[in-house]
Amino acid sequence: RQSDPKKRFQNMAQTEKIFSTLKKRKGQGRKNMAVAFITAVVLLMTGTVLMYQERKPSFEKALEEVTRLYYASDFNTEKGKVRQCKEAEKELQKMQQEYKGKEEQRKLLLLLAANAELQEEWERTTVYYEQLLLYDPQYEEGYGKYGIFLFRAGQENASRRLWAAWMKNNKENDSREKSRSFLIWEKMLEKNV
Repeated sequence: RQSDPKKRFQNMAQTEKIFSTLKKRKGQGRKNMAVAFITAVVLLMTGTVLMYQERKPSFEKALEEVTRLYYASDFNTEKGKVRQCKEAEKELQKMQQEYKGKEEQRKLLLLLAANAELQEEWERTTVYYEQLLLYDPQYEEGYGKYGIFLFRAGQENASRRLWAAWMKNNKENDSREKSRSFLIWEKMLEKNV
């Protein structure tokens, strides 16, 4: 019971009005909490994405770090070369997962193939070149480098079959300027007719 008459309800209409206002506010409290929670989650996710992007180096910078392995002092020894090439392959494969751009994927697959060739892992080299051509069947540079590799590996017939496949699928591209690797491959084929 309220002893101060000023704080007492004066009539039933005033009391009902206050209670209806309180009922309306009761649902809004939960609603406000949900909005605050969702806002906090969105801000946390945005901050995480921004931090990740800041930590992820540019493609060129990451590639530079991997290619430094080839200049290590022990690369000239057979043991060092094997260790450095395995480390480079592991890092290049990681980069394949992080950098998804078309040019980036092309470069990574070419480097993986060259790295496998350095280790004289002919089957793995072939797998990387095949992956490249599956990824981008119109990539002339990839065909040229793969064709040259096949020649160096003593697989002249396979190189000629690759040439025939390229010519069959790319007749309309014959008028444009050809890549350096493609021109070298073309000369190798002409020389060994």
